[in-house]
Amino acid sequence: MATIWFVDAQAPGLSTPGIERSRVYRFMRALMRAGHEVVLFRSDVSRFDGTASNPRMDSAHLDETAPNLTVRTLKTTEYKTTLGRFLQMLHFERMVIGNHKDLPRPDLVIGKTVHPFAAHAGLRLARRYRAPFMLEVGDIWPQTLVDMGSLSRINPVYWLLRAVEIRLYRGSARIISKLPLGKVHVAASHADARKVVWVPNSADVSQYLAADYPEAPPVRSEFVVAYTGSMTPVYGLENLLEAAAITQSRGLPIRFRLVGAGQSRQGLMEEARRRELANVTFTDRVAYTEIPAILGDADACIALFRDLSVVRDFGMSLNKLTEYMGAKRPVIFAVRSANDPVSDARAGISVPPEDPQAIAEAAEALYRMTREERIAMGQRAHAYVADQFSADGIIHRLTSLVEEVLESMEPGTLVHPDVIG
Repeated sequence: MATIWFVDAQAPGLSTPGIERSRVYRFMRALMRAGHEVVLFRSDVSRFDGTASNPRMDSAHLDETAPNLTVRTLKTTEYKTTLGRFLQMLHFERMVIGNHKDLPRPDLVIGKTVHPFAAHAGLRLARRYRAPFMLEVGDIWPQTLVDMGSLSRINPVYWLLRAVEIRLYRGSARIISKLPLGKVHVAASHADARKVVWVPNSADVSQYLAADYPEAPPVRSEFVVAYTGSMTPVYGLENLLEAAAITQSRGLPIRFRLVGAGQSRQGLMEEARRRELANVTFTDRVAYTEIPAILGDADACIALFRDLSVVRDFGMSLNKLTEYMGAKRPVIFAVRSANDPVSDARAGISVPPEDPQAIAEAAEALYRMTREERIAMGQRAHAYVADQFSADGIIHRLTSLVEEVLESMEPGTLVHPDVIG
């Protein structure tokens, strides 16, 4: 069988609580069950706050092993600024290239963005060992940075990132896109769009079928809207605070619960205190295993995103959205996207992005619905993701792609590029 290398800077380590639910771990475990040997390269620096998860690590790398699996954690520089993050990305690529020679030779290398230099390290290794390369695109850089106002097209860094992006597209045997219309961008980058396969994020619905999981939250005086996940500028969570201010001014018993970590968290907490938002609470990042209890206690959930051209044009696939829907809760979808699973499933209310008034009105509308109406929305949400985005189905799609590449098959032989199932 084959030896398969993964380069994923943001992947969890083997000791991370709830790792068994992460996409990369499910993917690797399925490949190991098929008899393949797997190696994963990851960074020790957290994407949430730029600090090292193991500050006492005193060597260039630390290996965790299991049967047919090696997880190599690379010591990279911590960061606090945008420049520091960019330098950390470059450092991670150098560390991957410099710390692999003692490992079994790869038959296939899979690289993931973000960030692009992690995937680029994978492409370089694939070429060094004359192995095929697969690219998984989690986000479109540098266009997302331009949309966010973090980078200008006249900046040389933009053109460096764009050159790396095009090189990755052209050098890949397959391109795994979480965005349903990702192939449009690949074609515009003068690469072969036939290699692009849509593989969205999945939902593990099994945990929401347990006998002790509540079909609806407890009956109480307040209405809880939950947000779980990263707190970074791309999500525009300041709009959630503004919506909370609107509902508070109306005297509505709606509470917004934000669970997670990230560079925006401290600023959001300070703003909530400054505005005396008694209806906003913050909970630090929790283990995956604690998410079902948080969502089970919520009356509704909310997914937000800044109004970005990459989302409008190519769509999105948010982990938190499939999780919310799998958890049988109605969703406020404050995203302008080429795809809208919430509307498709009749599972909540879709509103324009960066519109606090619309978010507040959606929260109030859900609050004023009957409990039975909200339960029906949640059931439709659950059924939709169980049918379209089940974890087992998505992992089968990924492993079939690996088989296509290892056997040098033409694109589309085993996996339809655009149709799930």
